[in-house]
Amino acid sequence: GGNTTETIGIMDDIYIAYPYIWNGFLSVFNPLITHEYTLYNGGFNANYGNAISGILFVKNDYIAPKKLNSEINLNFSEFNSVIKGPLKKKFSFWNLSFRKSYYDKTVANLQEKISNITYPYLDNINLILSSPISTKTTIRYSYFYFKDGMDFSNNQTDAIKEALNNIVAFKTTKHINAISIKQNLFKNAILNSTISYSDQHNFFNKYNETLLTKENVLFDYNLYKTGYKSEFKYTYKTNNSFTAGIEKTNFESNKNTSITEKKEFQVNYQAAYITNTTTFLLKKSPLTLSYGLRGEKFPNTTSSYISPRLSTKLNLTKSSSINYRYGIYYQKNLAIIDYLNFTYPNAKPEKGIHNILSFEKVWNQKIKTSLELYYKDYKNLIQKGKVDNILLENIEISNLNNTIGYSKGIDIYCELLKTKTSSISGWLSYSYLKTKRKNDLLPEIGYYYTNWDQRHTISSYITKQLDSQWQGTLKLLIGSGKPYSSSNTTLNDNRKKATINLDIWFTKNKIDLLHKYSWIKSSQFNIGVANIFNRKSFLVETESTEDEELTLLPLSPILAISIEF
Repeated sequence: GGNTTETIGIMDDIYIAYPYIWNGFLSVFNPLITHEYTLYNGGFNANYGNAISGILFVKNDYIAPKKLNSEINLNFSEFNSVIKGPLKKKFSFWNLSFRKSYYDKTVANLQEKISNITYPYLDNINLILSSPISTKTTIRYSYFYFKDGMDFSNNQTDAIKEALNNIVAFKTTKHINAISIKQNLFKNAILNSTISYSDQHNFFNKYNETLLTKENVLFDYNLYKTGYKSEFKYTYKTNNSFTAGIEKTNFESNKNTSITEKKEFQVNYQAAYITNTTTFLLKKSPLTLSYGLRGEKFPNTTSSYISPRLSTKLNLTKSSSINYRYGIYYQKNLAIIDYLNFTYPNAKPEKGIHNILSFEKVWNQKIKTSLELYYKDYKNLIQKGKVDNILLENIEISNLNNTIGYSKGIDIYCELLKTKTSSISGWLSYSYLKTKRKNDLLPEIGYYYTNWDQRHTISSYITKQLDSQWQGTLKLLIGSGKPYSSSNTTLNDNRKKATINLDIWFTKNKIDLLHKYSWIKSSQFNIGVANIFNRKSFLVETESTEDEELTLLPLSPILAISIEF
């Protein structure tokens, strides 16, 4: 129910402001080295903060391999590889991965005749070194490099130019260095500490037209971030734990343009939290109760903010449970920078209040179902710029905390679990969403639908084992149309057409030709078709159905090889 800027990513305890780039088209997370991930769509505990909608928590591979091994994935739009091996010391290892996408070279050529939209590229290198330095202490060093960008210079339509805000080209380069230390202090007590430093350089070329001049303006924007997090966790009895932690982040930023002088600012974010989780019996049914408090100090504010968090889970039977989550959340992220004066505004943090109720049940160990209902109340939101309508185009950044809103919905999920006797597995989900905002500066509009209010979403991922070597997969996504403004005097009063995405491919789990070589452990081959129905491109949010049809993705082949050495 929230905007992308209201959700953050956390990778190995490193804060990632925008984990999905280009409106979700690419991700900074490399699936080849990801060990586990958890999406908190709301109601997350006090261990996490500075987000009012959700958090994506990712842990990269931390299991030491016994010997050298590697994997290569090659497909129509991306090359991905990883090589890892043990070091001399027991339980120590290294992990090196490289990923490169080339959508801008392959998919773009397929689409040349039906659309003017271009595609991004991504280069990504990750290095992980981990080693115990004593029987109770392990140290880990991580380096992450990301470079992504896009050249919009070939986009000719007025609709696409307007959606891109006349940006001609864009490039981002990011380096992240982190050191993590895990200490076993005493029995059942662990201290995890992480210090990280990242520098990010953004460059973009924007066409600027005034009454006097027509020119391309070059922008250089640099962000330097130093973060520290330390968390103590003590486990007592069975399934009971106490956690306490502190966080501190320093942001330094500067901006240069070809027509203005250099501007800069520096801000800090601080937080401390405690969480206690306990399990006891309620009429012979296990009840897990987790409660905590988070205190936060935000940049350019004089007050401290305390957030209570609560979650309960009651196991009704061995195969069913009911869960309730509640929390107050605050956020003041870098999305609210005043880019004209390049300052971090003196505003209150935005606020979200979450109430989430869910029910889960497994039927005969074959089918897993869940039903979740949620309501999120938003206050003190900062509407800082245009929202597909000139009514908001001239709102000054000084008019802060001017918006309230809410999101409510239902998520229904059904998963067919994989068993030895079943040849079909996968899942089907349906989501109903209604999210509205109200800006105090536009009293005549009242509550309006947000740009991301996709009322109905159906998604499915089904796999069928065809024989001992081949399996077929179907991926389907249907979304009802998002709002847009039909005129300059209305705000998101109309809806675009529904979008459909259907991909089908077949997988062979062993490439016989390659297994002549003993050094190849496993292999896989995929062939299929993507975008059987033209899929809406998330790279550009245009302002009507007609404009959106110019950005549909083309019918594309799926060709992929995966080899593990």
